[in-house]
Amino acid sequence: MKNSILLLFMLLFACTSIKKQENISKTDKLYNVYKIDSINSYYLIYAKRNDSLYKIVAQKEKKDNCNRIKSGSSYKFILHSMRENPPTIGGIKIKPINYMDINCFQFDKETSICKEKGIYDLYFADNVKGLCFIKE
Repeated sequence: MKNSILLLFMLLFACTSIKKQENISKTDKLYNVYKIDSINSYYLIYAKRNDSLYKIVAQKEKKDNCNRIKSGSSYKFILHSMRENPPTIGGIKIKPINYMDINCFQFDKETSICKEKGIYDLYFADNVKGLCFIKE
């Protein structure tokens, strides 16, 4: 009898531990949007995940009936950093030698977007169009 109660207790504990781990791993993948700004024809989406800050650049697009990104909400962004995705010119990837020393990037004739204190890279998201979050 004692063995079956102990076994039942252990089984119950194991199930709740697995459930907690699933919830933690789901929230680890979410980015919390804390600010949205814009400059010329680009949106700047500021997000935080764990202890890291992200500045996501998205070109402005007008879309109707979309899941609009809002400050204070969390999203599962699929991000790519500028550092890891250098521009390609003539089929050759141009990677700056001192990337960490570069603070601003020219996106078009009128738009320069800079890294900021605590934000060490600029990012693009596969699942963001304008201010719309595209669900997988």
